[in-house]
Amino acid sequence: MRSITRRFLPVLAVLLLVAAVVQFGRQPRATSREPAEITQPSPVPEVDEYGIEAGIYRTVEGRVRRHATFTDLLAPHAVPYPTIVRAVEQARPVFDVRRHLRAGRPYRLYLDDSLGTPRYLVYEQDAIHYVVFELGDSVRVYTRERPVTSVERTVRGVITRSLYETLAEQGVDPALAVELSEVYAWQIDFYRIQKNDAFTVIYEERQVDGQPVGIGAIRAARFTHAGRDYLAFRFEQDGHVDYFDEEGNSLRKAFLMSPVKYARISSRYSLRRFHPVQKRYKAHLGTDYAAPTGTPIRATGDGVV
Repeated sequence: MRSITRRFLPVLAVLLLVAAVVQFGRQPRATSREPAEITQPSPVPEVDEYGIEAGIYRTVEGRVRRHATFTDLLAPHAVPYPTIVRAVEQARPVFDVRRHLRAGRPYRLYLDDSLGTPRYLVYEQDAIHYVVFELGDSVRVYTRERPVTSVERTVRGVITRSLYETLAEQGVDPALAVELSEVYAWQIDFYRIQKNDAFTVIYEERQVDGQPVGIGAIRAARFTHAGRDYLAFRFEQDGHVDYFDEEGNSLRKAFLMSPVKYARISSRYSLRRFHPVQKRYKAHLGTDYAAPTGTPIRATGDGVV
């Protein structure tokens, strides 16, 4: 028995050695790796309120002078005349500078610090819309809008002199008077509202950067005229907006109460009015409305001429 054991001991030793070598070969070998290179994202350049990169241009701000032209804004800064012509041509599909440049509107020039050459001109059409003129090697013109938010407001008042003045005294945009007159165009002649008439209006105030820039939709209103309450509630369906009273009846009727939108009356009906041309008193059997050129005249009802 001992002789058999002695004969198998060398074989067993060899087998154990082979098994150890095989097991060692299966273990993963540590590999030397280079540390991974981390790429930092490029910093996003800061832009101003017009979307133009800030801090690399010198800016010049101003307002369009009376009778000024587009050339008057750029020529003092040595912008070549061919560049101005190209800018006018590029702008025509989105902004006709010959027709829509308005005195008093603000603009801003972005000048190259090294040469003082204008690279951009931004013209503000209104508190929301503005036009950007890129004046580099390739001239581009495009329009943009500031983000607008709507805030619900409620205003109440009793008329002492006029609706315009009552709203202005409360710091409300008088344009609300025009919107209100459109809602009640079939019920109330706003040229005939009286002292002690009253109103309550729930409306949307449009804001840019927290500042009011206009009037949005009127959501609901109550107008007390000549002792009678007129209620209006806004309803929208399939993109169509209309106003209804408390019983669900549409405020639209067969006849409008006034042939023009609410505006200033230049001369009222009077049996004794001083004529500005003839310099004498005479009857004025009508009502004259003052409105800008181009204001449409509306028929108060359907008819055939």
